[in-house]
Amino acid sequence: MCVSSEEINLLVQHYLQELGYDHAAFAFGCESKIPTKEIASQEIPPGALVYLVQKGIMYAQMEAAADEASSNPDTLFGHQLNLLRSNIRQSSEIAEELSSATRRLRILPSSDQTEPLEFYLSQQSSLVLEGHAGPVILSAWNKSSELLATGSTDGTVVVWQFKRSDVPESLDCSVLDDPIVIKPTVGPQDKADITALQWSPIDDILVIGTYCGKFFVYKAGNEIFQSEQYKSPIVSISFSPNGEQFAVGAAGGEVSIVKGTTVSTSLKLEPGIMDVQWMDDNSVLIAAGMKITKIGSDGKPSTFLENSDQIIQLITSPKQEIAVAGDKSGNIILIKPDGKVVRTDKAHACSVSSLTFNAADGKFTSGALDGSIEISSVDDETKISFKDAHAPIISIVYEKENKYFATAASNDIIGLYSIEENKLLLTFESIDSINGMSWSPDGRFLTICVSNGQVNVIDFAQIC
Repeated sequence: MCVSSEEINLLVQHYLQELGYDHAAFAFGCESKIPTKEIASQEIPPGALVYLVQKGIMYAQMEAAADEASSNPDTLFGHQLNLLRSNIRQSSEIAEELSSATRRLRILPSSDQTEPLEFYLSQQSSLVLEGHAGPVILSAWNKSSELLATGSTDGTVVVWQFKRSDVPESLDCSVLDDPIVIKPTVGPQDKADITALQWSPIDDILVIGTYCGKFFVYKAGNEIFQSEQYKSPIVSISFSPNGEQFAVGAAGGEVSIVKGTTVSTSLKLEPGIMDVQWMDDNSVLIAAGMKITKIGSDGKPSTFLENSDQIIQLITSPKQEIAVAGDKSGNIILIKPDGKVVRTDKAHACSVSSLTFNAADGKFTSGALDGSIEISSVDDETKISFKDAHAPIISIVYEKENKYFATAASNDIIGLYSIEENKLLLTFESIDSINGMSWSPDGRFLTICVSNGQVNVIDFAQIC
């Protein structure tokens, strides 16, 4: 850094003024002709001269210490300098290893690992997709894991296409530069936030729900159906197992069952719908308040379960042999298709916040607002507990082989757990709020929805 004589004169004048020597400052300014210089218009922070002198002394001392360390490496400063150089080299090697064309995470957790590995959610640990102007709330993968749909509060859905390598056994993958951007048509006074997303399990049909109460059906980016407008936000969309029809639930109690582009059933149930799930191809379950309602093939509603507290989430097993509900008191209720309660477990000390099935072995995982996580069995009361989150669980997802599951917590930390080892392996911390996540059906990609408008995609091909 080079300081001119005019800059020094200006600093001296300001220093005299700060000490109260107004006459001396005026005389010095006149002698050095500061008012006639262009530099006189610059703003000088208080204490600038003292700060500059202190910095100069510090740099001089550092230079002297560095010279001494070079000639005598055994000094304390020399030892610290060597440690610093070693860390810089190590950081450079790590950065080089983490960076790749597809942002693949090259980490292989060992079986004797005692503490979870910690990472930041960044361009070094994930692929960052940018296509939204508002917080990303939802994401959903199609059955082939080639299309990823993300929905935002800005009223848009972006469909990203992932292209795999044609070379057998190759892990190369890229995202096409021209994603499909869908902006459902809503009224000028309506909130356009995307509140629900769901792909068909048999083809690439995407159903989109909005805050204003409309839902839309798209195929290849083209709208093929638009519903009438409900008076409340769409909160849940669910396809039947055979993919021939889907159900839509709105917060105000409105429920529609759609087959193709025809609404076969439209009902007004109890307000406060939290979840909609299919029990089988012909019957759908709706959780609202303290009750679960069942709609059969005849389109008529009947009471499936009456609970003692509000039901927060509802799931049905992949084999369609049982339904599981989590309530506000932390209870987990297992119900057979005929409505008979198998058992009620007090799984958590506070409200259940997330439920998901492990498709491989008839187990399911629940998360609660106190950060507790439980893996429970459908067949018996066997449980595995985890206490690593330390914050409310907002989402739990499993990968394809059901060897790992991931959790997202309100403290903006993603946790990757091993089921075989019953422990937390990795954590990813986000600078911005995490709103949700989804795992691709092929088990390779974990998608994280972030409030800064970005979508982070972690490639676990090197881990799982």
